[in-house]
Amino acid sequence: MIVNDPKTRGNLSPNVQIYPYPTFGSIGTGKDIGNSFYNGMIVTAKYQSRRGYFLQASYTVSKSIDDTSAFFGSTGELSSAANPKQINLERGPSSFDTRQRAVVVYNVDLPVGPGHEFLGWNNGFNRVVFGGWTVSGITSAQTGQPFTVYNTSADFSGFGQNADRPDVFASGPLPTNFNNPDSAFDISYFGCSRSTGTLVCPNPPTGRVGTSGRNQYYGPGLLNYDFTALKNFAVWGDRTRLTFRADFFNLFNHTNFANPVHGMSSASFGQITGTVGSATATSVGTTAGAFGGPRQIQLALRLTF
Repeated sequence: MIVNDPKTRGNLSPNVQIYPYPTFGSIGTGKDIGNSFYNGMIVTAKYQSRRGYFLQASYTVSKSIDDTSAFFGSTGELSSAANPKQINLERGPSSFDTRQRAVVVYNVDLPVGPGHEFLGWNNGFNRVVFGGWTVSGITSAQTGQPFTVYNTSADFSGFGQNADRPDVFASGPLPTNFNNPDSAFDISYFGCSRSTGTLVCPNPPTGRVGTSGRNQYYGPGLLNYDFTALKNFAVWGDRTRLTFRADFFNLFNHTNFANPVHGMSSASFGQITGTVGSATATSVGTTAGAFGGPRQIQLALRLTF
């Protein structure tokens, strides 16, 4: 079977695709030919006192580079390389590459109630209301993760992968402004424009892979505060206890944006349409997960006997 259709194969000339076995479906092939390199440094500081204070802070700076970040690109990349015969063209930051990450963990027995300097009277009211409180939490901050700009409207390169990358029309890094979801990055960097709400982009290069590389652009960072307040009550003697626990995930409900839409075939190209944890974060791949999502509050009571 021979197909000669510009809508399928873009502006190649001659525009012919030969299918020697048209009755067969697609066949997936996996090869162990990828490689990756990771370099990083971790600095950790810890403090712990006899009074129930615990604090640990860690900072990580790292860089991860590979040809593909998972078997068949299951981490949100497109399923195939632009040119499977030149896997070196895919070399770039890993899809999970996070250059900097800081985490602070703390646990504090509040110095109030019986036996403490503040409100230390040993009476029933003080024991029930002020005694036995513990607060803890995890604060995390990290830089954004990379994404690749694609034009999947047609097979312009002729490699049959429909994963063509565009040309870059400017010098220097991609201008970004993640505080403005409607224009998270400058689409003119790729020769695109948006007039009266209509996105116009140039055709990808004919017969070759564009100059825009894999995972060369980074999305917004993440900031998350998890907080827990816990109180123990003594009931029916010292051997039976009731524990009240309140967990606050993303305590301040800080908005953590997902990566911008990076598919040039989408009308929302260059815009942020989702947050971390949403189901439709981007047009090509999804940044998902509860960590960094909207605030959640969980209350619990536990009886120990």
